Amino acid sequence: AGRHREAADAFAAAAAVPPILGEERVHELMGRALIADTDFDGAIQAFTRRVEVSPNYAPAHRALAETYLQLGRDDEALAELTAAALIEPADALAHAGRYRDRRQVFTSGSAGRACRSHHRGAEGDKNSGKES
Repeated sequence: AGRHREAADAFAAAAAVPPILGEERVHELMGRALIADTDFDGAIQAFTRRVEVSPNYAPAHRALAETYLQLGRDDEALAELTAAALIEPADALAHAGRYRDRRQVFTSGSAGRACRSHHRGAEGDKNSGKES
């Protein structure tokens, strides 16, 4: 775990030197290192900064949502998944998280289940005539 913390600290130092090309990637790597170190609050800060740097990048919102889900912060996760789905409408993982079994989909890593859930949710939207 100590090496993950060292890596996160190195990424934080790199992000502190403006201007930085690829700042979004630095925050992504820092967040992943912090998750590996079980520092979920630190990971949320890193992923939040990633979203601030690249607000129109759906994977940034998904990574933040996944971290919120790990902490049981479902409402915040749902907001980030909704943002990802709005940015990238074909994003099956974002839609799966919004519609059904979001905790199971993200913790199992099952792309097939995510796609099936996405299609069920999309069909529900079509049939109801309104968005969720």
